[in-house]
Amino acid sequence: MAGLDATPVPSALFAHVLRLQLNFGPGDDRPFCFVDADRLFDLPARRVGPADEVRHAVDPAWRRDVGPDWLKGFLESSKLGFGDQAWREPAWLELERIVEAELGGTVTVEWPVSIILATRKDTPVD
Repeated sequence: MAGLDATPVPSALFAHVLRLQLNFGPGDDRPFCFVDADRLFDLPARRVGPADEVRHAVDPAWRRDVGPDWLKGFLESSKLGFGDQAWREPAWLELERIVEAELGGTVTVEWPVSIILATRKDTPVD
């Protein structure tokens, strides 16, 4: 299950359903997750309709080059418990060293984007 695949689009109310999935492919079933599978929750069931069109694309507008300070701010804003203690951990210190010493001080981050477009049918709802 990826992106908005758990969001059903009722065929009685909508036609021409297009599910756009940017910056992740059909085999990437957890592009929006920060934690390992099964650690905190079960993923909801996939609700993509049989007539829904699914398109995958890459859009470089959803990426940027950043340094370790930006990464820290982003991770802290995710509310997943990152903070001063995390930045003292060997894994973070090694990542920071690699970014600074081997990658010229920046890495490219890329956001996965999931969009559903559909045409509302002109039929009354019961």
